Amino acid sequence: FSVRPGVQVPPSLVNIFKEMNQDLGTPIPDHGCLQPWAEQGVLLLNSVL
Repeated sequence: FSVRPGVQVPPSLVNIFKEMNQDLGTPIPDHGCLQPWAEQGVLLLNSVL
């Protein structure tokens, strides 16, 4: 899901950010780098798996 800073955020990640904003009130980032999430131990799984 994560992309380097400067790369367009993929639609799947945009959807995750939108849901988090609606559910938790978190601001929507202007980038798609999830490195801080990984450092906190967040694991994102694709439901197709």
